[in-house]
Amino acid sequence: MPKRLKETMIRSDFHMHTAFSTDSEEAVESMLNRAVERGLYSVCITDHMDADYPPDDEMGESAFRLDTENYFPFLLKKKKLVLQQILDILLKIFSID
Repeated sequence: MPKRLKETMIRSDFHMHTAFSTDSEEAVESMLNRAVERGLYSVCITDHMDADYPPDDEMGESAFRLDTENYFPFLLKKKKLVLQQILDILLKIFSID
């Protein structure tokens, strides 16, 4: 790949589901760690919250319903870790030691 193209590529993932979504079992931490390892500059976690989704034989009433009772306290608790990971990514981008 030409160097100029590599330098202008967007290194992001804007569609990531975590274990808080009913269609993923991946922990938030492992997803963020993998993003850092792969050199991504940004990510967007897009966990499901679809209150109109009909009950499902496999998932029942919880199909595509975000567990908000645990989701937001979890994110607040992990905020410091996430901010540190963002800082680490920025330091890598700008090669600051």
